[in-house]
Amino acid sequence: MDIVNFPAEIAKRGILNPADVIPADDLLVIGKKVNFLRNGSQYQNFPMTVSDFLTLTSGIGPQGPQGIQGPQGPQGVQGIQGMTGAQGAALTILGEYIDYAAFLAGAGGSPGNPGDAWLVDGGELYVWDTDDNHWFNAGVILGPQGETGPQGVQGLQGIPGIDAPTDRIYSGLKQVIIDPLGTTTFSGDLLPDVDNVHDLGSLVKRFHSIFVGPDSLNMIDDFGNIVVLSAINGALVIDGADLIRIGNMNFTTTGIASAISSQDITVGDPGDTGYLATARGIKYPDNTVQTTAPVNADWNSPTGLSHILNKPSIPSAQVNSDWNSVSGLSQILNKPTIPSAQVNSDWNAVSGVAYILNKPTIPDLSGYGVPVAFNSTWAGTGLVHTGTPATGSYMKMNKMVEFNIAVDCATVSNFGTGQYSLTLPFVSAKTYTFIGHAYDTSSGKNYHVRGIVAAGSGILTLWDGNTAEYTVMDHTHPINIAVADKFYINGTYQTT
Repeated sequence: MDIVNFPAEIAKRGILNPADVIPADDLLVIGKKVNFLRNGSQYQNFPMTVSDFLTLTSGIGPQGPQGIQGPQGPQGVQGIQGMTGAQGAALTILGEYIDYAAFLAGAGGSPGNPGDAWLVDGGELYVWDTDDNHWFNAGVILGPQGETGPQGVQGLQGIPGIDAPTDRIYSGLKQVIIDPLGTTTFSGDLLPDVDNVHDLGSLVKRFHSIFVGPDSLNMIDDFGNIVVLSAINGALVIDGADLIRIGNMNFTTTGIASAISSQDITVGDPGDTGYLATARGIKYPDNTVQTTAPVNADWNSPTGLSHILNKPSIPSAQVNSDWNSVSGLSQILNKPTIPSAQVNSDWNAVSGVAYILNKPTIPDLSGYGVPVAFNSTWAGTGLVHTGTPATGSYMKMNKMVEFNIAVDCATVSNFGTGQYSLTLPFVSAKTYTFIGHAYDTSSGKNYHVRGIVAAGSGILTLWDGNTAEYTVMDHTHPINIAVADKFYINGTYQTT
């Protein structure tokens, strides 16, 4: 297949100046080629080789003014039909790419075969050039519709042409138009060249609407089963399908089922005000049929399904009935059997007959009575020690805390000069004063120690409680404290 750039070949042979060719006016129509030139000359011919075209156009001068059209002559005798020529190479558009980069990354990155073509970027046609062995851009084969121009003067009728060969594509043109504004029609069936390969449209090239007749759309699965979709008297009919699935809902040949056996089948949406109406009733798996809503009769019901019609009048009792009576008017006839209690009450039950109403709230006593060890922080200005000299324990019941703390001075290297304090295991809800004592090892005597905690605090400040007015407890009050000494404090308070 030859690919010939006419304007380039004409200019190269020196017949015409390239500036005289108007590429924007070049037009290719199936079986016909027309070149318009700026100098006013016009050629009308049929596809031919470059040498034929050059022979035809060599030595031709400028075109003269158009003469008056003569009268039409009598119709001549029809000539004999010529021999059928050999079939030319076909041009096959193999597919499309969204842009040129995608084309280079795909088919454009490797050689093609004669007649191969691809659509790129919405309409540019790239054709494999067998002469130069590269993909040639033949231009946009379908561009936007332009404005209608003024009608030109009718030209002279040309001589009859010959059938266009199919083994040549002329390039170098600005447009290639194959009836872009008309409607493509055909007779017979439209069939692909191979089975189950080609698509009708694509993700980015979609058909707007598809109109088909009422007969059917036939779908064939991989096992040869045929499903027919047709419209009959306003009804959409699906033949050949044993099951239609929408989401997890299966419509079978006998009813409706869930694709997930554990999933409920819901009819209607929350908030709907309509009802589920059945034509006859409901049939259960045990073949039980229900056609009306079951209700219990109620002696006191004045209306509705539970209302008892034609109730008999019951006379007043002549004597008091006696449950234990075994004869006479006081005997209760047909006494019902009172069953034993159905269940035992369960403290842990949260519903049902076993649930205990108005249970009292029992405080959490877990851990109460079992001391929990903790380390208190002994602090003071300049106080230096190692380890954890202040240790203790506590017991807690709800918000009540009982504690005791013992301080061993054996690891102190500097008793400092400021007031001492300890930390409690929990923040206090109120202000409390606690009592303790300090043991002076050198004298063998005990001295009063007071502890005060403010509401919302967990810091217990320590005081000398041996005088009427409290003074701070430090390294000299209430004793000259030494490494051999110890002091203790305990109490009970309410936490937050």
